[in-house]
Amino acid sequence: MIEHFTLAPQPPMPVAAANAYHAAALDASRGGWPGVSEHRDIAFGPGDWQRFDLFAPSDPVPANPGPTNPVPGGADVVIFFHGGGWTNGYKEYSGLMAPALAARGVILAAPTYRLTPGVRYPVFFHDALDAIAAI
Repeated sequence: MIEHFTLAPQPPMPVAAANAYHAAALDASRGGWPGVSEHRDIAFGPGDWQRFDLFAPSDPVPANPGPTNPVPGGADVVIFFHGGGWTNGYKEYSGLMAPALAARGVILAAPTYRLTPGVRYPVFFHDALDAIAAI
């Protein structure tokens, strides 16, 4: 089913609707969109779960300096952390937002982080901070 994602196995969701979302989000996030440059599995730490995907406009959109983009030629970045209550979820769920954001000249960064029960608080919180710093 998944062709170019390398996902660590997680337990199945306890609700059928969650499993349906899982399948639909992964399918919609496969990539290959026109106008989007994809960079997957960029490391921000040594662990397999310390990675982010980056989706950028293929052709830079001229920036309009203003309050939301004060630097001419700069781009806004949305950093989107998948949900899952620190116990499940994948960064690969997030790519489906890339085409709409790239069409507006916005870069999407989708990090993942280590999850429980493999780690305990505050490890996943620190992973999130490290991802933000790397992005």
